[in-house]
Amino acid sequence: MSGELWETFAFIERHRIFLPESVCVLLDNHFSELNKTVITAGVFGSIQNPTGQTVGEMNAAFLKVFETFETSIPAARKVLEAEFRKMLGVEPG
Repeated sequence: MSGELWETFAFIERHRIFLPESVCVLLDNHFSELNKTVITAGVFGSIQNPTGQTVGEMNAAFLKVFETFETSIPAARKVLEAEFRKMLGVEPG
């Protein structure tokens, strides 16, 4: 786990008592998806002299990483932002 991801995880764990359960679930899901994506990229990025099959698996994994960063993660961030705005009273609940 990268340093930044670990810091984010630690922050969430330290402060989850102050957050509604629904926000904690959203944060957990968002963090889990982000963590899996980064780990996948790191694992495949460290392979030296890949076989033809491994190259295909790497391409598929990197495509999934790209799709995750383009769709799932921004969608989760948008939901989290909306929840935090409600908590802060910026938007009606």
